[in-house]
Amino acid sequence: MKYSIMTIAIILLLLTSPISVTSTNQTKTDWLSYQQYKLKTTIQTDINITKTAKTRLEMIEARTSLFPQQTASQSILSITTQPPVAEKNHELVFKWYNPKEKTLSYKINATVKTTPATSQIKTKIAFPPNIDREKFSLYLEPTELIDSNNPLIKEKAIELASDKNDLFDVVFTLANWVYQHVNYNELLGKEVKKASWVLTYKQGTCDEFTALFVALCRALDIPAKYISGIAYSNIISSFEMHAWASVYFPNYGWIPFDPTYGQFGYVDASHIVLKESYDAETKAVKLVWRGSDIEITASQPSANAYLLDTSGKRTSPIEITPSILFKRTGFGSYNLVKATITNENNFYVSEEISLAKPNEIELLDAQIKHILLKPNEEKQIFWRIKVKPDLERNAIYTFPIIIKSNLLSKQLEFKSAYKETIYSLSTINQHVPEQLLPKEGGATIQCIAEKQTLAVGESSLISCTLKNNNQFPIEQLQLCFDKDCKTVSIQSGEEKVFPFIFSSETAGETDLTITASSEFFSKKIILTFTILDEPKIEITDLSYPEKVEYNTKFTISFTIKKLSYRNPSNVKIILKQNKYKKEWYLRKLETDKQMRISLSGSDLDPGTNQISLTILYNGKQAGAQFTISLEKVTFFQRAILFLKKLTKALSSIFR
Repeated sequence: MKYSIMTIAIILLLLTSPISVTSTNQTKTDWLSYQQYKLKTTIQTDINITKTAKTRLEMIEARTSLFPQQTASQSILSITTQPPVAEKNHELVFKWYNPKEKTLSYKINATVKTTPATSQIKTKIAFPPNIDREKFSLYLEPTELIDSNNPLIKEKAIELASDKNDLFDVVFTLANWVYQHVNYNELLGKEVKKASWVLTYKQGTCDEFTALFVALCRALDIPAKYISGIAYSNIISSFEMHAWASVYFPNYGWIPFDPTYGQFGYVDASHIVLKESYDAETKAVKLVWRGSDIEITASQPSANAYLLDTSGKRTSPIEITPSILFKRTGFGSYNLVKATITNENNFYVSEEISLAKPNEIELLDAQIKHILLKPNEEKQIFWRIKVKPDLERNAIYTFPIIIKSNLLSKQLEFKSAYKETIYSLSTINQHVPEQLLPKEGGATIQCIAEKQTLAVGESSLISCTLKNNNQFPIEQLQLCFDKDCKTVSIQSGEEKVFPFIFSSETAGETDLTITASSEFFSKKIILTFTILDEPKIEITDLSYPEKVEYNTKFTISFTIKKLSYRNPSNVKIILKQNKYKKEWYLRKLETDKQMRISLSGSDLDPGTNQISLTILYNGKQAGAQFTISLEKVTFFQRAILFLKKLTKALSSIFR
C-alpha cells in the first residue's frame, strides 16, 4: 500500500505570563533586558479599629521600616506619603489624633530607578571564607526563624558543600537545592515558618524559601541577610510583597540570591528593596495608641508598581550553541538535545537555561536548569527527549526546539517520520556523561505529617516527596490522598513535593492511606492520626437512700462516665453536705469508673440534708445534687450531733 506524504512543520510559540506594567505586555525576562528601569510603586497598609460604647481614642501611631531604600542597584527619585510622615530611627512614623473612622490607611508612594542587581566576581573566593565573625556576627548567628544551629540544617548544609572549595559554587548549590526541593505553597502565606520546619516539610512561600537558604549559609559560617521588598510575580501577574537574600562575598560585598525565583548571584530589576534584616520579617507595622476599651490591628502591607521607562539594552553574558544528536528519527524514537554554554567574560556567570518543545515531544529531564560558569568557562547541558509514537503515519514532522537563557534564545529543529530509525533510550544515554544521568534505583515516595495528634477540626500539613531515580520519566502516576486523587508526572532524576491538608471532625484513631501508582511503580503509605476532642465527663447511675436513721449504714454509688475520646485529667471528686466535705483525686480517667461512698446516718443532720456531688477536670466540671433525710432522731442522738457540730466549729476557729 502506498501512502501520500504530507509535511507538517510544527510552529512553536513561546508563551510566558504577561505583565501589565505598561501598555505593552512584558515578560519576566524583560526585567533583565535593560540597563535601567524607572518604576512608580505604592505600598499601602490599613489600620482597623474595633470600638465599643465606652471607647476612648486620642491618638494612634503606626511605625514601619518597610519603605524603598537607597542601594547600589536602586535609587530613590522621589517619595511621598499619605498622610504626612516623620522619619525616626530608620522608621516612618504616621500619627492620627482623635480619629473617628473605623479604618485608617497610610500610603507610601515612591519613584524608583532600578538596575538588574548582578555581580562581577572575577576571582575564586576560597571556601570556607575568611570572615571577621565579630563584624558580621548579626548575619552569622541563628535567630528564632532562621535556626541555622538546628542539627538537620547543619547536616544538610555540610552535605551540599561536601568536596567544594569555591564560595560561589557552594552558595549557588545551596540556593539551587532550595529552588529544586521546596514546594511553593500559597497556603503558608500568612505565617512564617522556621527554616528547620521548611527543611522537614519542604513547603513554603518566598519567606520560607529565603529563611531556609539563609540558614544553610549561616550553618556554613557564610554571612547572609534577609531582604524584604516587592517584586513582580508571574503567579499573580502583578507586583507583591517578596523576600530574597543577600550573601557576603569577601572583597566584593553583598551579592543577591533569590531561591524562590531561581536567580542566583543576581536579581531582576523588579526587585525593590524595602528592608535588610538579620531575621525573617514578621511585624511589618508597630502600633501605639492612647485610649481605652479599643482593639486596633494592622493589615499586611499590599504593594503595587508599574513601569514608567527603560533605557540601555543589555547583552547576554553567555553564548549558547545548540545541537541535536539525530537530525531524523522515527515515531517513538528517543533523541538528545545538547546546549554548549560559554561564558565569554572574565567574571562568574549564573544563568537559568530552559528548553521549549512542541506537545508531540516528551521531555525526560527537567525543563529548567541552572548553571554556574567560572570566567571563560564552557559547560554542556543535555535534555533527553522522545517523539510520541502515535503520530500521523503519512506525515513528515519538522520539530523546532528552542533553548533560552535570560537574554538569549537559540533554535534548532529535527524531522520525524514513520519509517525513519527509532533510537532506544540506552543509545541516547551513551552520549550523556555518566555523572549527569540519574542513578538507577526505581522511584520512592515519603510522606511526613506536621502533626499526627490533632484536635477535632484542626488541620495538619502532609508533605509527600516523590523521587524518580529511573532514567525515564514516570507519566500518568495516580497519587491518591485517601479518596482524593490527582494525576502527576515526574521527570527522570526529578524530586517533587506534593502537599495535602488533613483534618477530621471525628475523635479517635484514624488511618489515612496515601497511594502512588503507575505502570512501573506502586507504593502505599499509611499514616495514623489521633484526633482528640474536648474532655467530657458525666455522672450516671446515681444511687442513694432517700431516708435513713441515725444508726443506718448506707452507700452513695455513681458512675463517672467518660464521654470523650480524650482522657480527662486531674479529676477531683467532691462530696459535700453542709460542713461535711470529702475529696478523691484521679490523675487521669481512662475508662468509666464506679464510685461507692460508705456513710452512716450519724454523718448527717436531722431532717433534710442537701448533698452536692461535684467533679472538677481540665477546667470543667460536672455535678449532681440530691437530698437524704435523717429521720427518727432521739433527744440523746440530737445532743451527740450538736456536740459534733460544735467541736468541728471550735476546731476550725482555733486551727
